[in-house]
Amino acid sequence: MDIRQLKYFVAIVEENNITKAAKRLNIAQPPLSYQLKLLEQTLGIDLFKRYGKKLELTLAGKTLYKRAVYLINQLNETVDEIQDIKNGIRGEISVGVGHLDLYRLPDKINNFRKRYPEVTFKILDRDTNNLVRLLESRKIEMAILNLPILIDSSTVEMLRLGDIKYSLFVPKSWDVEESKHTITYKEIEQLPLVLSRREDGVGGTYEAIIEESKKHGVKLNIICECNNPHSAFTFVEAGISATIMPNYIFNRFSKHNIRPLEIVGSSLSMESVVLWSKDRYMSKIAKEFIQEFVSDQ
Repeated sequence: MDIRQLKYFVAIVEENNITKAAKRLNIAQPPLSYQLKLLEQTLGIDLFKRYGKKLELTLAGKTLYKRAVYLINQLNETVDEIQDIKNGIRGEISVGVGHLDLYRLPDKINNFRKRYPEVTFKILDRDTNNLVRLLESRKIEMAILNLPILIDSSTVEMLRLGDIKYSLFVPKSWDVEESKHTITYKEIEQLPLVLSRREDGVGGTYEAIIEESKKHGVKLNIICECNNPHSAFTFVEAGISATIMPNYIFNRFSKHNIRPLEIVGSSLSMESVVLWSKDRYMSKIAKEFIQEFVSDQ
């Protein structure tokens, strides 16, 4: 058994089809089938139950898959580490970022590339819970997202970026006095709202806003839900509704058609974090990039 056979086996498991796995690996199907048969003969046990073209992992197959993924990741990270020694500060950083935190990145990346122009970025803009899965599966080196999250804290390192307050954002086309800079939850109750909500799981901004409004004895008039703040602000710019968002996001949007109002007596806030795995190799460039966020603490 060698690393090539393990990579073949992992591809078959993940595609759940030998033909698709062969296409992914860019090899012919017969040699791939032969390598699987050879692997099973070497181990002396079936790795799949076969029902025609359908494959189902046996207990031995599930165990081997888990170990194979770990070994392949370890090999890839070892290669990355050696390349870091050889190349210094260059290469690609894979960053997952939550919808509400995407607006932190442009300035950070711009500053970083002024110092390290040979560094490139792979950015995955995802819902918070999807980012956790990407981090756990090693598809990204770090994740920038807002709390709360469901993750084993013993498996990750965390850099806290501090609390951000929220405001209500309304269309300038609405009949709101120019001298008005604050608003109460009772007043917000009368307004149509669009709110951003996580695609799956619970927690996050949406639930926090609902709980905060309940504390003030208010039932919000939510006319639309979306999965990212840009969509929400599009509704506001169009004069359709107001939205409640972290203050700093406003700086990334046109101020011609939107104005912020401070919410009186609101304890609503957002805490963002940078996460990375404890048990995987963190590239030199990724470590350097994390330092860009230290000043946000």
